[in-house]
Amino acid sequence: MKKVFKMIAIAVCAVICGMCLAACSDASFDVSVSDDGYLIVNGDQTDIKLGEDGKDGEDGVNGENGKSAYELYIEQNPDYTGDEAQWLEDMASGMLASEHEYALVSYGRTFDADVYKGDVSANGTAVSLSNAVLTLNDAVVMPIGEGASWSVEVSGTLLPNGSGGGQFLTSSPLVPSGRVYFGINIPNSALFLGVNIDDKYFNYCWSVPTATMSGEHEYVFSYENGEYLLSIDGGEAQKFASLNVNQSNVTAIDDSAAASRELNDKIRAVTGQDFFTFTSIGATSHLCTLSIENMKITTSSIYGYQTLAKHPLADKTIFYLGSSITRGNGGNTDGESYVEQIANITGNKYQKEAVSGTTLANFGDTSYVARYADLDFNEQPDALIVQLSTNDFSQGVPVGSVSSATSSEDISPLTLTGAIEYIIALTREISPDTKVMFYTCPLGENQGVRSKYAEYISGTLQEIAEKWDIGIIDIFNADYIDVSCYMQGDALHPQSEGYAGVLTPIMINYLLENL
Repeated sequence: MKKVFKMIAIAVCAVICGMCLAACSDASFDVSVSDDGYLIVNGDQTDIKLGEDGKDGEDGVNGENGKSAYELYIEQNPDYTGDEAQWLEDMASGMLASEHEYALVSYGRTFDADVYKGDVSANGTAVSLSNAVLTLNDAVVMPIGEGASWSVEVSGTLLPNGSGGGQFLTSSPLVPSGRVYFGINIPNSALFLGVNIDDKYFNYCWSVPTATMSGEHEYVFSYENGEYLLSIDGGEAQKFASLNVNQSNVTAIDDSAAASRELNDKIRAVTGQDFFTFTSIGATSHLCTLSIENMKITTSSIYGYQTLAKHPLADKTIFYLGSSITRGNGGNTDGESYVEQIANITGNKYQKEAVSGTTLANFGDTSYVARYADLDFNEQPDALIVQLSTNDFSQGVPVGSVSSATSSEDISPLTLTGAIEYIIALTREISPDTKVMFYTCPLGENQGVRSKYAEYISGTLQEIAEKWDIGIIDIFNADYIDVSCYMQGDALHPQSEGYAGVLTPIMINYLLENL
């Protein structure tokens, strides 16, 4: 038998009224405890376990061992960051429910959205969109963190008359960059979940024949155990089959679970968080033509997913020192690289010192060591990211070995290893709070210095990292889907797509974890 805890309801009301959020009374809340001890608010079971007996304490809100419900909740959900007042507010609003449901289109009669663009009609059977965009009344939170799960159920015809489609759920209807979206593509016979980075669309696709999408079917897109799945008409769940960039450069996916992790890394890079939000059906760049009977989204608990006003790296200052890959060299890069892409996504401040063909070792005015002086460390940057260039290897610079010295005055920068240690030591001396990070470069199998470069990464660079406690962003050994448009023909320099698809998300996520 469920027991009603009126004192909890009174406490909730008191806090909410005290915060001038809304007037309320006991009748506003149906607060109870399930047979197995979980708190239920307004019919939604939360993750709050009050104890096996489900009894309240003397003050009416305590659980087992005299601890308050809030204290028990924090013990069981240590990632929750709200104080007790925020917790009570979240509990009252349903944010702490073990699952959350959004009914976006119901029975072809109603939709929880406003028409922003195009023609939309409801005939009691289906809601028909023609080159339309709908803005959802409530943003839909889609968690992707550990243990998260959700399903998107859509019944109807995705391609009425064999045409139409578009992006039928999007996180941003107006601005493509940073958008996460569900979409339809006829030439590739695919439904996909994608993310836009630097105005490039990375689409992770399920293979679905156009003839199927032109008929009436039930689709369930789901996220379970870290993998994205699609089931049609209750059939066996399909896994990702391919990745394409801008609906071209189609590359088969051999490991769907790995592709799901890669997509999550891209989403985390653009959002800075373990979730994304859908705010619209359709987008101005990809209008929707659909016939929908029902559209419902059910997610696991969304309590921890608080929308940020800005990216977590927005207030960081990052310095970059490198050669051609830091600069952006040839192809369609036009002197721009992951550096500018990161700044465009996060809004962070940066300084960039990059000259193609230069070495770390101090030979000439353009070496890393010489150009280090051009970085204004009065800014006290949060991070210095240095490229481990291949130029020292290809130009025959002495490799050197790790020294016992810890002062820049005692380190010779005339070898590759000496230059690295010199840069680290000098940074520690003039900007001790700056975290130094070295990144390795993508390098094709046909590069003559590949074996020496790989050996240095696995050997000497690890010794340096251990001695100086620096970070290594290892792009060279990174595991990612190898799309043909990522690299220029020399198998050394990335195209703009390669920066956006590989280097930029890897670096942002490394910075999120280490700054």
